[in-house]
Amino acid sequence: MKSEATELNRREPEKFGCIYKLTHNMRLDSLACCNPQQRRFLGDDMSHLSSEQKDVEVPGSLQLSSEERDRKGMCGPIPWSILPILLSITSCIGFTSTYFFAKNNCHTERWIFPYLSYTGTEHPESMIFGLILNIEGFFGMTIVFLAWRYFRHMGQRGALNRITVLFGMLSCFGVILVGNFQVSKAKVPHYTGAGLAFIVGTLYGVTSCILCRRALRAADPPMRFAGCIIAARLATAVVMVSAVICLTCIGIYKKMANGVGTSEYIRNMSLIMPNGSCQELLQLIPTHVKVIDLFGSLTEWLLTLCVLVCLSLFAYEFKAFKSVKVTLLTPNGPMHTNNNCCQKKTTHQTITPPIHSPDDGTQMLLPPCG
Repeated sequence: MKSEATELNRREPEKFGCIYKLTHNMRLDSLACCNPQQRRFLGDDMSHLSSEQKDVEVPGSLQLSSEERDRKGMCGPIPWSILPILLSITSCIGFTSTYFFAKNNCHTERWIFPYLSYTGTEHPESMIFGLILNIEGFFGMTIVFLAWRYFRHMGQRGALNRITVLFGMLSCFGVILVGNFQVSKAKVPHYTGAGLAFIVGTLYGVTSCILCRRALRAADPPMRFAGCIIAARLATAVVMVSAVICLTCIGIYKKMANGVGTSEYIRNMSLIMPNGSCQELLQLIPTHVKVIDLFGSLTEWLLTLCVLVCLSLFAYEFKAFKSVKVTLLTPNGPMHTNNNCCQKKTTHQTITPPIHSPDDGTQMLLPPCG
């Protein structure tokens, strides 16, 4: 048996095989990949492992539940709850960067505080602005899809959930349009994307608030801090609706006043003086126009922040995800393979059974009850 072990260790292909993983990485879940010969070798050579009817018993000190292995990075993905938080962080950093770039290049001197779209119309901030919104749109679509799956698992399988995911996808597509079509160069697609991002995004915030309330109230056992999450979503939805109404009123007023705005008063003027400083342009604009644009820009930034908060709150719900799987289907059913070294196989453990739906590829564990 020792000579067999020496021969296995000398073979280069076997260096990354089952025995190597067990002895060097302590990948206990890799036992499912061992063939009978390797299991017999391990059972004879390692005193703390035994093989019986192809089921390997592990001492209690070395036994880890599947959830513990996931948390320790053993064959487990990064928690899905990180994705909504990552979306909010990258968006805030990106919008702040584009604002400072635009401010330093004298591209926002005609406003007391610029609209979000006008911080990404000129070079070089337009490149960062487009990149950030493309990333936000992609991450947002992923979050919307996962939220749809989550609410289905929680029993919300009606038309409201389907309408909600449609609102979310359209809103994220609108974000991508805004990022790729600058307001100063392509107004029609830009404002179309803005309408999808803000108006349809507000509808998504309202419907997701209703779904969240239904799902969390129906959870058994009750989920910890569920009341706080419901209150936060409700407050966010109210602010989003109020902001959309304010922006609509401002847009109607400007349309009735023949497009009154700071950008209409100043066109084709050099914003940078010969000494390199920014041109003072605010004194050329009437006070009421500056006030209206200031109120509109602050409302737009507030609405954007609320959209990010609405998506980032899904970090609470996504803690329930144990794993998200993509299943390969064949004409005869799911595709199976025998070389999955990450197959979780544990014995002598007590594991909370996951919530699993036959038609979903998602497994979830509810957070502990409060």
